[in-house]
Amino acid sequence: LTIHFPELRILWCPSPHATAELFEALKIGQSQPSAETAATVGAEGEECKEQLYNSSAQDFLLKLPGVNTKNYRFILENVKDFQELVILSEKKLEEILGNNVNAKLLWNCLHNKPKPPTITSHSTNTHRGRGKGRKGKRGQ
Repeated sequence: LTIHFPELRILWCPSPHATAELFEALKIGQSQPSAETAATVGAEGEECKEQLYNSSAQDFLLKLPGVNTKNYRFILENVKDFQELVILSEKKLEEILGNNVNAKLLWNCLHNKPKPPTITSHSTNTHRGRGKGRKGKRGQ
């Protein structure tokens, strides 16, 4: 939840009684809220930026190298779609992200072919007869 709603604040209490005490302490000096006022909060004015973008697209973007929770919004606000992101130059990515290291990581991820894993001929089994996979019964 906190990734999709960074403005969300979570209060954790060990019991319902502690929760009631916490809310009572938070309410000191505050007037009783009205249902009408609460319903209109956030309804007028600028729409929450988090709701403007598809959460699946945000999750995908955050999995790319060089993209993090501090800079992914810059990409969402400056790039129309993934196709446009792929054709951006490394210099333009640096301007958007504000960091040449992150821009280089992202640009390399989008433009370099991945190398296939190397397969070695020797066994990678380091357990050598201990634990699971042992053939036969004990004592034989």
